[in-house]
Amino acid sequence: MKSRHRKEAFLKNEIIFVDPDRAMTDGCLVVAKVNDDPESVIFRKLMFYQGRYLLFALNPDWPEEMVALGARSSIVGVVIGKHVER
Repeated sequence: MKSRHRKEAFLKNEIIFVDPDRAMTDGCLVVAKVNDDPESVIFRKLMFYQGRYLLFALNPDWPEEMVALGARSSIVGVVIGKHVER
């Protein structure tokens, strides 16, 4: 998916590497678990805005562009890279 608003782009079959011990920072890419539901794991861009963390979809066509990181949500890890098969 190529984002019109963000420079990150990830294609189908690319593999992302996630570090569960890396500290999250504003603007980093993360994998998050939403509402303590193991089936609701998402890959988003983390932004700090007006005192709270928000998770933004990289795909501009995704129906829910932004999700607030709530009390029952958690960061699984920070994306540290990707692998592209040749």
